Amino acid sequence: MSAILAELQLEVVKLYLLRGAMLLLCGLAAWAGPREFGLQNYDAAVRARGLKPERSRVRAVIDAGVPESFRIRGQVVSGGDLRGLMYGLLEAARQIREEGRLGEVSRTPAHPVRGVRVRREELPTGEALRELLATLATMRFNTLFVLPEPPAELRPAAAAYGLKLAAGAALDGVLDVELPVEGTAIPWADPVSVKRILSEVEVRCLRGFAVPARLPLESHELFYAVWGLAGYDPEIPAKNFASLLRARFGKAADSAWAALMLASRCLTFVPPSRFLVTPDEAAAAPATARYTPLQLATAYHMLARDAEDALLPFKTELAAVQPLIDYGRMRARELLALEAQSWYRSTGHDSALYLARREFKGAAARVEAVKSAGLPVAAILEVQEMESSIAGEPTWRPMPPQVKFTHVTPKGAMAGKPVTLSLAHSVPGKAARVLLHWHDGERFHVEESSASRPQFTIVPEAGVLYYFEVVAHSGSGWFYPDPLSGAGYLRLNVRSATHP
Repeated sequence: MSAILAELQLEVVKLYLLRGAMLLLCGLAAWAGPREFGLQNYDAAVRARGLKPERSRVRAVIDAGVPESFRIRGQVVSGGDLRGLMYGLLEAARQIREEGRLGEVSRTPAHPVRGVRVRREELPTGEALRELLATLATMRFNTLFVLPEPPAELRPAAAAYGLKLAAGAALDGVLDVELPVEGTAIPWADPVSVKRILSEVEVRCLRGFAVPARLPLESHELFYAVWGLAGYDPEIPAKNFASLLRARFGKAADSAWAALMLASRCLTFVPPSRFLVTPDEAAAAPATARYTPLQLATAYHMLARDAEDALLPFKTELAAVQPLIDYGRMRARELLALEAQSWYRSTGHDSALYLARREFKGAAARVEAVKSAGLPVAAILEVQEMESSIAGEPTWRPMPPQVKFTHVTPKGAMAGKPVTLSLAHSVPGKAARVLLHWHDGERFHVEESSASRPQFTIVPEAGVLYYFEVVAHSGSGWFYPDPLSGAGYLRLNVRSATHP
């Protein structure tokens, strides 16, 4: 009898042990999630800053906000969902590391899908995989596209960092970004270009974007930071990116960031095609603010010059970005050569022939430095001299002088109600034409207004993207906002009409 009782007691003990193990596993599963990842980062920042944990403790809650949004008010960090709460805690950690205190902030994601794509066979394993997932979460990516499809065993690990897994087929309806250069050590550090590229997401009515993974991870932290953070919040302050360089450059981090940003922009400087004069139009010299090859060449030269000046103090530490500046100079001379060649074919003038040959030669001198860095290079052509010369001078159309524009985006616009968009400018004399280009969610519309006091009245049904084009009597002009300095669009938020 005692033996039977002892056996029963042993079975009971085993049952309790099994139950305890299951509860422990459930507890660990509940603990290992996006909220906990954010809290771990916040606690680490508090310790690194040397603050007292009991005085720096935050309350992490989920509210009824927009999915993936977050707010920081006082010692309360809230998120519209679990992923948004994680982003809020990561932002709180950044503030503690950088400033030693929490500041009030509220953010909502600009794009629903912010993804990185990678081929299944290129996925890292072990600790490297964990670091990749943690980096994507920290930089506010929310989707990992694995081509052709993700392994099932990856889902729990991805979920712990608030990441959704998707197959290659899910890229439909997403801006699949093809970068000019991949697989090199050249950093990508220009949120201005990222903002310009991603402005096409809304124009093309897409759900979001995906960029290619760049590995190894430690060589491309800035790449993930710029695409992820600027993709979530296009208005993110530059100091947030400069802080990533503080350990390496100390007090010079801001200057190092400026050099990286300008050099990176040399690679993706050209705005969308709607802002450019087509080759067929160039011969007709239309009166428009759209950029000609000569104007782009001038802008490229200025950008490369500014990048070179900014790089001088960091010539050794940031030597990897010099090929980007060489690329900018090569593109500038190539564009000018193409413009001069066009002039030569239409006028036969010797000065145009000389200019085309000189600029093609200058572009060719940069080719080897650019190609060796893995950057894209088009064939540099030779100008063929014509048999006879035609009378005529090339028509120069340089960049127009800088002018001041003033515009305030209206607030409180409602669907179906008229909205007036006005633009004040300091164009010398009088502008010839002022145009409004606005996108209703399906296509662009163009309106023209009085050049002296430009005002446009539109009736939007939903949110509107728009920009102004101001044309001078000289035939050249300006865009507001300037697509060479950032995204070429302004946004008018429109509320749905309320019904009783």
